[in-house]
Amino acid sequence: MTSTPGIQTGPLAGLRVLDFGTFVAGTYNAVLLGELGAKVIKVESLEGDSSRYLGPFMAGESRAFVGWNRNKRGIALDLRNPAATEIIHKLVRNADIVTENFRPGVTKRLKLDYDTFKAINPRLIYCSSTGFGTQGPLRDRPSYDAVLQTMGGV
Repeated sequence: MTSTPGIQTGPLAGLRVLDFGTFVAGTYNAVLLGELGAKVIKVESLEGDSSRYLGPFMAGESRAFVGWNRNKRGIALDLRNPAATEIIHKLVRNADIVTENFRPGVTKRLKLDYDTFKAINPRLIYCSSTGFGTQGPLRDRPSYDAVLQTMGGV
């Protein structure tokens, strides 16, 4: 792979990814897709990914956020706003892959779920990652690595 700005190379060149992930688990897979040549668009809330506020900082930017979101373009939208939903649905029409790590039920409420997107783009690959899975007593809890480490006694 070359590092020529604006030129996509690698085995995934030409693929388009929409990344709705936050923090590590939701964003790292899209980083890898971008490093393999895919064009990745990170979709953030207007408040921004929570990793934007995690130090250390260099030149006013979180090093963690930059590391977990390199090779991506970005857009910030109020995902509860119908106009934002319309923008997302237009992006989905041309996407190949969507990644997200919302809690179960959130994507359905926001019309960002697999069934909604599949109706728009039947060839879409949809990857969902949750901390506690989609079933069971902890399914609705938000999760970060620190939460899981604490629950494990670290």
